[in-house]
Amino acid sequence: MESKIRFRNRQWLQKSLVYIVFTLFTAKAQALALFGPPDITVQPIGISVQNGGTAIITCTATSVSGFTSWNWYCNGKLVPSSDYVTVDLLVGVECILTVPNASTTNAGTYKMTVSNAYGTTTSSNVALVVVLNTVNNVLTAVTGASKMLTSGFKLQFSAPTGSNVVIEATSNMNNWSAIYTNVASGGSVTYTDAVAKTASCRFYRARLK
Repeated sequence: MESKIRFRNRQWLQKSLVYIVFTLFTAKAQALALFGPPDITVQPIGISVQNGGTAIITCTATSVSGFTSWNWYCNGKLVPSSDYVTVDLLVGVECILTVPNASTTNAGTYKMTVSNAYGTTTSSNVALVVVLNTVNNVLTAVTGASKMLTSGFKLQFSAPTGSNVVIEATSNMNNWSAIYTNVASGGSVTYTDAVAKTASCRFYRARLK
């Protein structure tokens, strides 16, 4: 009789352990189904900017259990966290990546990963294209507007707006000195060289810096 009771107790214990394990497994599965990894609701979109421009790439995600990390990658390399910020929205959280003064070193494939306690989700890959300024990147002397005035010799050059123009002068064609540096406004830059009033000979040239 005692053996039967022990056998029944062992069976009860085994069934209890199976039930506990099953309950824990089910609870974990339900938690994963309820919470789970973050859900990316708005995928990032590729962008094309001029060389020196600012590129902004965004991605929006939601997570019932909050977030543990956000990470942007460029060509597989981690982007510094100082380059992006997160903004709380009514429908989730938006992560905004900003690439100022973009150059060819910033061009490539970008993606974002977002994590919480239940896993990590990766966004789609998008491209950042940096377009080099190859059109109208020309500096030309405006000969019709360049002439001697009572204040000195007036120089005018046409140049791309926003470009940095350096004007140089020499009296022997060997030793050139920068006499003026400024940003072109309205497609041109103008300078009057007062030294020309007393110089016996003066040559000029300009370049984009």
